[in-house]
Order: sequence, then structure tokens, then C-alpha cells
Amino acid sequence: MNNKKSRLSSLALCSLLGGMYSPLSLAVEGNDVEASDAPYMVYLKDAHCSGTLIAPRTVLTAAHCVPVSSIGSYVYLLHSRGEDYAHNGIKVKVVNDYTATHIYSPNGKYDRSKFDDIAILELESMPDEATWLPVASGSIKLGAEVYPIGYSTSNLKQMPVPARVVAKSNTPDYVREAFMRYCPDSVYFSREYFTQEYPFSSVVNCNWREASHERWVEFGFYVQNSHSIAIENPPLDPSDKRWSMNEFGTVETKYSTFRGDSGGPLIYGGKIYGVVSTGTDTYSQIMNVATYYAGFTRPGIFEWIVDTVKDIQTRSDQNAIVFPEN
Repeated sequence: MNNKKSRLSSLALCSLLGGMYSPLSLAVEGNDVEASDAPYMVYLKDAHCSGTLIAPRTVLTAAHCVPVSSIGSYVYLLHSRGEDYAHNGIKVKVVNDYTATHIYSPNGKYDRSKFDDIAILELESMPDEATWLPVASGSIKLGAEVYPIGYSTSNLKQMPVPARVVAKSNTPDYVREAFMRYCPDSVYFSREYFTQEYPFSSVVNCNWREASHERWVEFGFYVQNSHSIAIENPPLDPSDKRWSMNEFGTVETKYSTFRGDSGGPLIYGGKIYGVVSTGTDTYSQIMNVATYYAGFTRPGIFEWIVDTVKDIQTRSDQNAIVFPEN
């Protein structure tokens, strides 16, 4: 189920484009989380990404966090502190990785329209103190309040206030509207899904945004689709010295995901509904208005996750995983 060539070409496209919607990685401004309070979290140090245990020795993360050389690399379980602290978690080797190539590359040819930014890692072992979360088979509800968690600072942090699910099947339109929010005269501007008001910036900036949007739609390695999930990031607290409100009453500075949070889980009701993939604004963490998760609702994706987990468990000497109805 692996296709290294397809993955490499998609990552190369992403690297060439940079800037707009580039893979994000949470809450730099978040609260510290002890490893014992989130024993399912995994730090992919080499890729500076996050992941989640979904079964013994089985990590769910973003495909763009899994380079060609991932097998033989190491991840950290029960990791909550950065390198300046004494406790850095337990180092575990990656022995295999999996992507759903039978869906997005069935004949060896990459089909971007069928690609979801999801991957699974198989680990050599897992400490007894670690645990896992179930993957949801259904769709998260609109308006759901969630608390993103991840390793953007190399420390495990969680957003201190809730973010909100604002789009699912309409995520591609939300992405466009959020990115073009400064440009009311653009042919790509509308305000049906992203409703926050922003003032016009400049002709130069809007020309750049139009060109970036067009380039991303044509060449981006992962274009958000009807199975993606848009999370609107909440405004900073007014007590924060960086708090800023524009003339329309929109607080422009946000609590947000950032690089290092990629691959982290979208948790709601104790289940995982997606993994962090991309965001609107990567040039500044506090200006990032939204984060986009790869969801599991595409036909065949949830089944692929279950089948991969079961396959890995055939090589596990730990307790058998139970697949709940969810």
C-alpha cells in the first residue's frame, strides 16, 4: 500500500510552491500538557510533526510528515518537554509506513483529487504507559468545539480555548474565502463561509494572493476537498499585548496551530476525526485564521485505516485492539 514515488513527487510540488497553504504544523500559545495526560500523543522529531497512537504500535499522522526515509527513523512516545528539559519521552523506531495508494494512485499514477493527507506508521515497540484513541468512522458535527494539541514548540501543548468546526463539504470554498479576505475586488472574493471582515490591504498583496491561489489550485500537492475539515482559530485574549482588532470589529490575532502540529489529531468526544494538514496563513502563527484537517469520510479511507491497524496487530504481542462501533 506504499507508493514512495507518488509521495515524493507530491512533496516536491509542495516544496516548490511554499507560502500559501504550506503544510502547517498547534498552539504555540497553548497550555503545557504532561505526557501522562495525553499518553496517545507521538512526536515525530525528525519531521517536526505530531501523531497519535490509534492502536498498539500504530501511529496516525499526516502523509507530508512521512518522508521516503521514514523507515528506520525514530519517534518519541510519552514526550512532553523540549530538549532543554530532563524528560524527553521514549525513543521508538519506525519499522514501516503506509499510505492509501490504492485510492489515490491505483495504477501507479498520482491522482491529486483522490489524495488525503493521511499516513500510518508501524512502530517497533510501545511502552506500557502509552495508550491510544479510536478513529471515528462518522463525520464530526459543524460547530463542534475542539482543542487542538501538538508539538509545534517541541513541547506538547494544547490550545487554551476552543476552536470551532466551521466547514466540511464546503471546505474548499472556505479556504479560498479565508485566503482572499483582504481583497474584496478580486474575482475569488466572497463571504459565504468565512464571514469575518477584513479591510482591503493593497493591490500588490491581492495580486500575489490571486496568483498564489491559482498556482495552488493547479499545482498544490494537497488541495482541500469535500472530505477536509475547516477549523476556525479563536481570537487571542484581550489581555495579550499582541491582541489587535480591525476597523470592522474583527480580532485579527489568533490562537493557532503552527509548524510541528502537522499530523496532530482532531479529537472530539474521545475519538479522532482528522489530522492537521494545512492552514491559511503560514507566515505568522498569530495571523493564521484557520487550520485544515484531512478527514476520513472519503469512501474506503476508514476501511483502509481499520485494515492497516489489523495487519499491524498480527505482528504485535500486546493486547488485541478492539474496534468499537463509532
